[in-house]
Amino acid sequence: MENQDINKNNFDNIALSSRIRLARNISEKSYPWKMDEIAGLEVAGLIRRAALEKGGLEKYGFEFKFVSEMNKDEKADLLANHLMSIDLIKNPKNGGILISGDKTVSILVNEEDHLRIQTVLPGFDLGNAWQEADTVDDLMEESVSYAFDRHYGYLTACPSNIGTGMRASVMLHLPALAFTKYIKRVFDITNTIGLTVRGLYGEGTSTEGDIYQISNQVTIGRTEADIIGDLEKITMHVMAKERQAREYLVTKQKTRTEDRIFRAMGILSNARLMSRIEGMKLLSLIRLGVDIEIVKNVEMDDLDTLTKELQSIENNDAAESAKEIAMKVREFFK
Repeated sequence: MENQDINKNNFDNIALSSRIRLARNISEKSYPWKMDEIAGLEVAGLIRRAALEKGGLEKYGFEFKFVSEMNKDEKADLLANHLMSIDLIKNPKNGGILISGDKTVSILVNEEDHLRIQTVLPGFDLGNAWQEADTVDDLMEESVSYAFDRHYGYLTACPSNIGTGMRASVMLHLPALAFTKYIKRVFDITNTIGLTVRGLYGEGTSTEGDIYQISNQVTIGRTEADIIGDLEKITMHVMAKERQAREYLVTKQKTRTEDRIFRAMGILSNARLMSRIEGMKLLSLIRLGVDIEIVKNVEMDDLDTLTKELQSIENNDAAESAKEIAMKVREFFK
């Protein structure tokens, strides 16, 4: 256990968060894409009552909201913290979300499936994320009957989720692997063992700020423990490569690395217009600089807070957004 703690501490600035997502559907109900608005509202009501009126779930302090009741800032904040999905936002008619009091557990209602139970914990902590998701799943199942087949497992709207219905993922900051062009090899290795690398907000999204999400592709024919075990092994391997690449930049490419990081600092400190993608890319270099002790007097926690604030700003080229981002980062570094 001591060695595990040492390894975990060594990777604290690489693993940003760990997430478990369970896809579930209520038996004898059409999938969300096939339901009309009234049927969708009935399903939302079933899930809402199960979460809010079930004794065992009281400790989570869930609060329910329909997507239509949420303002732009609430959606952006939940999206930046990976508690909500872009697909759920696209369903304002009967889509909803349950958020726990500490914002580590969310249940997406009428997204692709009736329920998407999610736990998101900071750092590299898949084991506890799984235990929490499994507990919420069991408590929900005491009140609602899941669509389940004894041969195929949990039945889901998309065949790629059938079986366990589980997606386990780890969000990693990999600037040194991107800097040294080793990142493509990481993609190749993960693809050959049933894992995949996605963008900042999951499937179909692009990478921003050298942040990558590694997750399982296969959900059927394997246990949850097997899936998580494989993901933990490859994640440890990728993080070790990132740590090696950071050491290489410090020992073999220090001047070049310092130049890129301080150029980024200069732009962040003086720019008047900046896109979110540019801001995320430059902040990634500063985050690397803090970790390898090239940048002083900047706290990693403060930097992570600023990064999340940028993630909550709409990604477009509108002058107002670009002006807001530039002002926000300029104020931080002045």
